[in-house]
Amino acid sequence: MKGSGNRPGLLLAASVSPHLVQLRPSQAAMLETADLILRVGDTFETFLSRLLAPDIHAGRLLTLDQLPGIILHPNRKAGLFGHDPAGADTHAHAGIPFDPHLWLDPENGRTAARAIAERLAALDPEHAPVYLDNAGRFDVRLLQVEREIDGMLATVRERPYLVLHDAFGSFERRFGLHPAGAFAISPDRRPGPRRLDDLRHIVSNGDIACIFTEPQLDTGWIDTILAEEPVRKGVLDPLGSTLPADEEHYPRLLLGIARSLRDCLSP
Repeated sequence: MKGSGNRPGLLLAASVSPHLVQLRPSQAAMLETADLILRVGDTFETFLSRLLAPDIHAGRLLTLDQLPGIILHPNRKAGLFGHDPAGADTHAHAGIPFDPHLWLDPENGRTAARAIAERLAALDPEHAPVYLDNAGRFDVRLLQVEREIDGMLATVRERPYLVLHDAFGSFERRFGLHPAGAFAISPDRRPGPRRLDDLRHIVSNGDIACIFTEPQLDTGWIDTILAEEPVRKGVLDPLGSTLPADEEHYPRLLLGIARSLRDCLSP
């Protein structure tokens, strides 16, 4: 929207997990007055599904997981993944057949940006060239980011690691990484004793290069479980919680994930 004279409103701060949120009255008012509401989908911003009736609000919604061309990767089982690249052992969890963190695949970011620009151009024809030109520049920027990430991860792609919850499959598949598993499939469900024993076992055996947590979620229980294990710990932020909400937010988000992976996985 830069250069159009318009600015988007941010409903949730990036430090807030969209899985666990209750809206304030001012945020509910934003929804009521918005000309366009951008969301990932029913499986991600679940609170929006309770507030927005499809038959009433459909004309104001742009739902990313329903866009033509969006790549939806299947969900994986929590615990240890399969032995295929990026842990391709799949499982439809809690009725959700795909990983909702679709923006972590930059190809989806490219598709979403084009769809957003086209919808804005239709809403504001006077500035249509601005929106479409911005989307074109965004595409070029993403190509640069992908090349930088490929170089950054070149020496650590085969290194196994664990994540707190299975939020990074889209990124891992795009860039050919080899995660060993996830403690949980969903951030609001802690793993059971059997899964913890399996994960603790591979950590104790030295088979894991790093364990990654997330800044939006409580990780104290992981620190307690692994307090005596000599394993590196890193942080992966799928929402870019410390980044400015500007036109470089998405490139910085992807680069930040890649940098965290490289720094913790490097021998």
